[in-house]
Amino acid sequence: AFEFHNDNYPDIDDTAEVVLALRRVRHPDPARLQAAIDRGVRWNLGMQSRNGAWGAFDADNTSPFPNRLPFCDFGEVIDP
Repeated sequence: AFEFHNDNYPDIDDTAEVVLALRRVRHPDPARLQAAIDRGVRWNLGMQSRNGAWGAFDADNTSPFPNRLPFCDFGEVIDP
């Protein structure tokens, strides 16, 4: 879900959707719009794992440890 203020848990799918939407916007300040698009693209590229995969919330998170935590009852908590 899109959130208006979430500094703690951004993820790549929401960021990608927003970047795609921003590319279709006519803005009175094109340089500012392009800067926002570029920032989103750079952030998404920074989330790519070394093996080429994309984690939704964390790059290179392959540790199985979080799956052993008792409150993790919703399946895999890493996104390989």
